[in-house]
Amino acid sequence: MNEAGFLKNFGYELEENVYRINKKLFLLKKDLREVVEIVGEKPKHVGLFLGETKQKNFVPSTSLLELVSKTTSKKLIVDDKAAWLFVCGRDLMHESIKKGLEYHKKSVVLVSDENNNVLGVARIVDDKKIFANNIFDIGDFLRRET
Repeated sequence: MNEAGFLKNFGYELEENVYRINKKLFLLKKDLREVVEIVGEKPKHVGLFLGETKQKNFVPSTSLLELVSKTTSKKLIVDDKAAWLFVCGRDLMHESIKKGLEYHKKSVVLVSDENNNVLGVARIVDDKKIFANNIFDIGDFLRRET
């Protein structure tokens, strides 16, 4: 799913101050965008990192997930044990879902803990054992460092 599809799925529209650097997407305040244009060189990083495209799929940043979570109702709320397992890269089981069992197969939803902390993104599969597959979680950054 590309960034437009990802955002449309959650009913979220980015402001016009989005800046692309190669495959990375950033959100800039108007005055920062003006500075970038005055400098005349394309920066490596600037503003709030929103995510990047990897192998034709958009991988959102945790910052973007936080922005989207404020406006969307497409969320699964999970218990504490499932939250920990999800952040470790695991899928979600039926019994761990506190809220959001009404979503249909193939729906892409945000995953939050009971304190409304965003943990990542999952796709509903709703089979006998697994309710949702982990697409991306906030633990990804830590796992990549090892």
